[in-house]
Amino acid sequence: MRYWNEWKQSMMHLFFPSLCALCKQALLVQENTLCFACEHKLPYTHFHALPNNETTLRLAGRFPFKQATSLFYFTQESAVQQLMHALKYEHRPAIGTYFGSLLGQQLREMEAFQAIDGIVAIPLHYKKEQQRGYNQSNLIAAACAEAMGLPFYNKAIVRKRFTQTQTLKTRSERVDNMEEAFFIKNTELLIGKHLLIIDDVLTTGATIEACALQVLKIPNTQVSIATIGVVI
Repeated sequence: MRYWNEWKQSMMHLFFPSLCALCKQALLVQENTLCFACEHKLPYTHFHALPNNETTLRLAGRFPFKQATSLFYFTQESAVQQLMHALKYEHRPAIGTYFGSLLGQQLREMEAFQAIDGIVAIPLHYKKEQQRGYNQSNLIAAACAEAMGLPFYNKAIVRKRFTQTQTLKTRSERVDNMEEAFFIKNTELLIGKHLLIIDDVLTTGATIEACALQVLKIPNTQVSIATIGVVI
């Protein structure tokens, strides 16, 4: 049966090959979402072992956190921007799983992230999630949790306000827009835990700040932060 399944997968790949999400070339059997050439070009930050990295500095002084990191630099028209756009607006959920797996594989090797007890994602309002078909941060967080061997507390945090898009807002406008946007649905589940909060892209940090401040109201809870991209 195993050989039959492998043969069937090989035939499917031969006649209906998956394409690289960037260059659109056919993927090899051992490639996933991106071809090796495109993956090699991704702008990794290597922030995970740097305590004073750009992500940490951007969030410093706004709320207490243990660690903060981002996987890639995010610039306009970059490969990361193209992939994130496809994930959010072109219904390409596999990109979120791919990003989360990459993030988890790197974080599980870092001593600074060994104390994490579980993972949560920045939630979308249910109306926006229905429109999109999924929450991209949930996909990233679930794959990251699997790679790190940690529980993913899905739906533990709820977005109670349908906030306007943050894209064209200033930092102060983003903070005002996110005020009281989140609440904790299952406080007992998170008491006393060190939680890794995951979001897709860090710009000003207003969304992460608003969410983290709600999480930190839970007794004896600590937070760390990880995003796929950091805008530079």
